[in-house]
Amino acid sequence: DLSWLARYAACLAQCFPVYPSTSIADGGRKGRTEDESTGTTVGAASFRATSLGGILARKRAKEKIIKNFYSFQRRQAKQEQLAQLRKKFEEDKERIAKFRAQRKFRPY
Repeated sequence: DLSWLARYAACLAQCFPVYPSTSIADGGRKGRTEDESTGTTVGAASFRATSLGGILARKRAKEKIIKNFYSFQRRQAKQEQLAQLRKKFEEDKERIAKFRAQRKFRPY
């Protein structure tokens, strides 16, 4: 029985309506929409801005902002990172020494 397939196709058509053909390849960056009834081609000005690719492109552009632009900022960041590593090393060293001191000799 293939009646489920017809119901599924109808549900898809209802949930995802088909719009006039929009193609990035035909319209370049902005995309073009052709109205089939009148035959006129209209450019979608906000096509890139509203598409998922446009949103991701803006997000990537924001992420490209350089934190440490100047050399002294990079140097300071490295020094701070090394200081944090040294501090953590000393804390771990003390913790390991404490664990070793807590061990007791248990022959049996």
